[in-house]
Amino acid sequence: MAVVAMDRIEEWRIKKEAYPRLAAILFNLGGRKVTDQSIAEEVRMISSEFSSVPVILLADTEDLTQILTALESGARGYIPTSVGIDVCVEAVNLAAAGGIFVPASSVLSMRHL
Repeated sequence: MAVVAMDRIEEWRIKKEAYPRLAAILFNLGGRKVTDQSIAEEVRMISSEFSSVPVILLADTEDLTQILTALESGARGYIPTSVGIDVCVEAVNLAAAGGIFVPASSVLSMRHL
């Protein structure tokens, strides 16, 4: 899997002809929250513009509300930064193959709802 790092989606739009077709987009939120309207809108916009390419979010939290909002916004995966690099790579591969990745710990927390 080839990896290309871009600071902003606008940078990709300018340089995309120099690279092969995207298999996936890994969007690093860091400490930002997808429940913030502007972030959710950005995820929706990217997911819509690149509709044939899965968008996976990488974020500092495993909060179930964040994960559900990410999926509702069009993301095809949500990876907390607490997971190892191997899990991250496999999550991207899963999304690229048509699946959806969410952390098991967050899914298990739904049992208590």
